[in-house]
Amino acid sequence: MTCPVLSCGVLVLGAGIAGLEAALTAAEAGRDVLNITKGPQASASVLGFCAPVGETDSAEKFAGDTFRGGWEIGEKALIRALTEGSAETVAQME
Repeated sequence: MTCPVLSCGVLVLGAGIAGLEAALTAAEAGRDVLNITKGPQASASVLGFCAPVGETDSAEKFAGDTFRGGWEIGEKALIRALTEGSAETVAQME
């Protein structure tokens, strides 16, 4: 069995949030990017990523849901930092 030889400027391994962000950033900088993942699509963590994108959603509601969903033991400041930029991240990933 032979494998094709591929060439790229940037090789990104993984299609989670970090991998996709790295690939997008490199592509926006004009680099030729190859993104490799073990499945036929983005990782399950990306597909299940939540964000306040509806008209009745907000980062504050998302933060509250996240805090309650974590048995109210999460660090509120860190949860707010995660949720405040999540809608922009989803829009960028789309």
